[in-house]
Order: sequence, then structure tokens, then C-alpha cells
Amino acid sequence: MSRPKGAKNISTLQVKRIAQSIIHDPGYLAGLKRRIMNGRAPHMEQLLFYYAHGKPTESLKVEATLNVIVSHAADEFRARLLGARPVPTFSRPALPDAAEGGTGPADGHAEHNGSGGATV
Repeated sequence: MSRPKGAKNISTLQVKRIAQSIIHDPGYLAGLKRRIMNGRAPHMEQLLFYYAHGKPTESLKVEATLNVIVSHAADEFRARLLGARPVPTFSRPALPDAAEGGTGPADGHAEHNGSGGATV
């Protein structure tokens, strides 16, 4: 039987209550303080510094050099990149000069020329 959607996991809540009772116990806190002061709990000491002063910003600086050697014609390179499949090409004829009164199709949309390209 599963719990209803949105219901909290009861076992998780029980474990949380047990953990809280342990860390709030005066005997545990005294022992923790003693271990920290004697240098036997460095991970807890670091965590306490983070809580007290905030965790410092961590950054990673990456330096790299990329050398690219071009030794093939652009079409051959494209063919190799695409797995030797034909490279589609698109061509657009030059638009007529405004002086000639041409502005492309009357509706302003591209026309399909049947070759995979479009004309404007």
C-alpha cells in the first residue's frame, strides 16, 4: 500500500525527530564541543565556520588552447561532418533593383522553386 500523493513519509519524519533529539541533547553537544576543541572533528569545525561566517565562493579557472588545422576544402569538410551525405545548398537570386520597380513577390512571401531552395 502506498501513501497518498502529497503525504509525508512517516519513517522519514521519525528519523528526523530522532536526529533532532540527539543533536539537541546537552550531553551530545558537550561531547561535540570537546571533540571540536581537541581537533578530533575537523569536518564539524569547518561546517560551523560555514554556518557562522558563510561558505566562501568557490571558483574554477580553466585555461585551454584549441588548435584547428584546416586542410580540406569547405565542401569536403561539410561532407565528412555530415557523414558523406549530400550537402543541401540554397540559392537566392538577386532581388530586382528598386529602380526597376521590383520588390519580390506581391505578397512578400518566398516562392518555392522546386529545387529545395526558395526564391524571393
